[in-house]
Amino acid sequence: MEKTLFVSTLNLQEVLHVIEKWEFDRYRRNNNPNIKLKRYRQNQSGRLKLKYKLDFILQQIEQAYSIEEDAITKEEIRKFVSAFENHVYDPIDFFAAHSKCEAGCFNYITDDSDFKNNFKFQTESDIHLYTYDT
Repeated sequence: MEKTLFVSTLNLQEVLHVIEKWEFDRYRRNNNPNIKLKRYRQNQSGRLKLKYKLDFILQQIEQAYSIEEDAITKEEIRKFVSAFENHVYDPIDFFAAHSKCEAGCFNYITDDSDFKNNFKFQTESDIHLYTYDT
C-alpha cells in the first residue's frame, strides 16, 4: 500500500509566512534594524526576490506532498476559544492539528515547538508527533 504525505493549506501558509519572516529578519540585520514589516513589504526589488524563493519552495512542496484544502469554520473558532486554557497553540496550529485529529489522522509531522508536550485532543487513538528532535 502506498503511503502519501499530506500538507494542509493551513500549514502551507504558515511555512510561507515563516520564510517571509526569516527574510525580513535578515533584511533588518543587514540593512535597516528599524524598518517595520509593512514598510519592508513595499520594497519591490526585495519583494520580487522573496517571490522567487516562495515560488521555488511551493513547487518543491507540491512535488513531494499531496496538499489538502483546509478551511476554518465558526465552530472550530469556538472550539479554540473553549479549550484555550488547555493548550498553548496559536490559532493556525490548533486548527491544523484539531482538523487532522477529527479526520482520524493521528501522525503529525512538525518542527513547531508549540506542539512539544502539548499535542493533546480528546480522541480515542494516540497521536504520534514527529518533530526534528523526536
